[in-house]
Parts: sequence; structure tokens; C-alpha cells
Amino acid sequence: MQSREQTDNWMTRAWHTPFAQETLTVADCAVNTLRWGDPANPGVLLVHGGLAHAQWWRHIAPAAAQDHYVVALDLSGHGDSGHRADYGSHWVEEIMAVREAAGFSAPPALIGHSMGGLLSVGAAAFYPEAWRAALIIDSPITGFSDKNDQSDSPRGGPRRRQYPTLEKARQRFRLLPHQPCTNPELMQLIAESSLKQDGETWTWKFDPSVFETSDRRATAPLLKEIRCPWWIVRGENSRVVSTKVADELRDLGITAPFITIPEAHHHLMLDQPLALISIIRAFLAVVAL
Repeated sequence: MQSREQTDNWMTRAWHTPFAQETLTVADCAVNTLRWGDPANPGVLLVHGGLAHAQWWRHIAPAAAQDHYVVALDLSGHGDSGHRADYGSHWVEEIMAVREAAGFSAPPALIGHSMGGLLSVGAAAFYPEAWRAALIIDSPITGFSDKNDQSDSPRGGPRRRQYPTLEKARQRFRLLPHQPCTNPELMQLIAESSLKQDGETWTWKFDPSVFETSDRRATAPLLKEIRCPWWIVRGENSRVVSTKVADELRDLGITAPFITIPEAHHHLMLDQPLALISIIRAFLAVVAL
């Protein structure tokens, strides 16, 4: 078993792996992308969850980039991308635009967490020829597990808050829904990358009104439209995706692999990153056969 020091070291090294950063314009909005690996290799496109951003993948992407070309985007209203007055259905449009602009040598695999998984279902269903495979990570594709704490994207979003220093802002970083995380160094890295300076104060990068005009259509009807191979992964202790989802998928006649990561919560890349990396590597190996 790895010691805490060893675990912190591998995460820190992975986090600081060099990447390229490029911006493209989609429907008059700047969309930021991060890129790892050789564009000649098979492609992977990573989609973050609500109120998160592309850098949530920074400690995960380098492992996949050893033999893949990995691209992560900031959806509009998140991270270092621009904000919109009306988000509507632009997020799937952005995913497709990044896919086209990234220079993938063949249809890439699509990997999405939480809200990003819901968007990945839409992208895979609406554009079935565009993807080699899809991995949906702890996304409520058939409905929410916890009616009191439904997702990482509450209607209306949180208020914009200002903090006098970067350190005070980092101390206020919280996961939504709330969960424990035994990787405090990683939490601090994620927190700092989620902040921007606003005059003499610090604030979160996301648009606090990001969900007021977002597309909330149900994804369950789209599942049968997915033509590429796809898997769903959940955390054993997730408050968003329950074990009932496996039964609900079978009731819909869907036989996609359903994998539970032990001792993981909703934010699997933070509390069980090595397990998630193993799943991603296995997924990419299997869909390449």
C-alpha cells in the first residue's frame, strides 16, 4: 500500500505535467482547452462537472496521455472560458466544436463526470458517428439518487463571493454535494485553480448564474440512441448515483457495463484518483480492441 507521502508525490508530479493551452470561439464565446500527449495517438476528450473546470483532470490526464492524445475543455461559464447571457444547449455545441478543432486522428473517446457525463450522453446520442466510445462517471443518467442534494449544478447556482486574499478564498473551497476527501493537497490545487483575482479581491471563476438558462432535458430517453460502446462508473458512497441505476438500465434494455469504485464518493477523481485512472485505462484498452 502506498504511503500518504508517496500518494501526494505522484499527484503533485502529475498535476505539474506540462500541457498546451488553446482557446477557440464557439457561438461568440471563448472556450478554453488543455491538451496533453501526441495528436497522432488515439484521442480522448474530457468533460468536467457543473461548477468545476478542465483542471479537475490535471492529475488524471497525464496517465491517459502516455498513449493517448487527451483534451479537456472549460465549458462556457466555467474555468477560463467566457460567460454567456444564455447557455441553453451551447455546451454540447462546445464539446463538438472542441472535438473538431482538437485535431484528433480518428473519432475520440468521450469521458464526462457528473454534469459532464450528462452532456456526454447528449453528444454521443446526437452525434453517434463522432465518438469511439463514452465513459460516464457518476452522472444521474436515469434520475437523482438523493432528492435533497441532487447534483453539482443546482438551479440558480451559488452567489458570487469575494475574498480579501487567495488563502482565505482557498479555505472556503467546498465540494458540492458535500463529501469527505482524504487528499488535502489535491483539494488545495483544485481550489487555487478555481479562483481568479478581481481587483483587490479573489472570487470563483464560474458564472454564478450559469444554470439559470442551461438545458435540463432528461437524458434517459437518449441512452438508447448511443451507438458507440459506453460504460458507466459510480462511487460506492455517491449521493448522486445509486445502485438502483443498474436495475433501471436493465429495465430499459441497456446492458452497458456498470462499475462501482469502492470507498468513493461523487467526486471520484479527488477521493479515489488511482482507482479512477485504472478504470479509464481499462476502458480505453477495451474499446481499442
